[in-house]
Amino acid sequence: MKQEAIQKINRMGKIGQIVSCILQVITIIGIIILLAGSFACLIAPKDFLKFKMYYNMDIWFDPNALGISQTAEEQTNMLKQLTSDTDASDTDITMDGSAYLLHTTDSEYDAPALTIRSFLGLFVSYLLYLIMTFITLCFIKNLCSAFRYCESPFAPAITKKMSQFAFSLIPWVFLSSISHSFTLGAMGNKFTLQLGVNLNMVLIILVIFALVFIFKYGAILQQESDETL
Repeated sequence: MKQEAIQKINRMGKIGQIVSCILQVITIIGIIILLAGSFACLIAPKDFLKFKMYYNMDIWFDPNALGISQTAEEQTNMLKQLTSDTDASDTDITMDGSAYLLHTTDSEYDAPALTIRSFLGLFVSYLLYLIMTFITLCFIKNLCSAFRYCESPFAPAITKKMSQFAFSLIPWVFLSSISHSFTLGAMGNKFTLQLGVNLNMVLIILVIFALVFIFKYGAILQQESDETL
C-alpha cells in the first residue's frame, strides 16, 4: 500500500515536470515575441503611428419615473442645461419611448495622443509577467522533479524545493502593481511607479509555507519511526 502511494506521487511528479517543460517553452516563445515587439517600438520612427482616443456615451433618462411634473419642453430644456456643463463637444437629445436618450460624443477628449512608442510600456508590462512566470515554472519543475524521484514525500529535498517555490512567489505580490504602472504609463505617456500588495498572493504564499512546515514535521516523525524500527 505504501509503495503504491509512492508510485502515484512519482507519477504525478513526472506529469507535472512534463507540463512545466511545455509551459516553459510557450513562455520562452512569448518572451521572444515581446522582445522583438519592444525592439521594433524602439527603432521605429516616433511619428510612424499615432492615434487618439475619443468616447461616445448613451444615457436613457425618464423623468416621469421620478414623478417630475414638467412639460416635455421644460424637461428637454433642463437636460440641455445639465449637458451644457459637461466637457462633451456634441450632445444630442432624442425621445426613446417615454425616456430621453442623450447621445454624447466628445471629439475634444483630452487624452494624450499615443504613438508606437506607447506600446513599449505594454510590452514591458507583459514581459515582466512572462519572465516571472518562467522563473516560477523553473521552481515548479524542480519541485515536480523531486516528487518524481522521491522515495518519501517527507524527504528533505521535497521541503527544500517547496520552500524555494514559495520564495519564488514573493515578487508576484508586487508584480501586479508594477505592471499596472507600466500600462498606465503607456496610455498616458508618463510613467509613475505605484507599488501595491496582492493580498491573494500573500495568502497563497502563507499556505505554501504552512505546508512546508507540515512536511518538515512529517519528516521528523518518519525519522523517529525509522529509528524505532
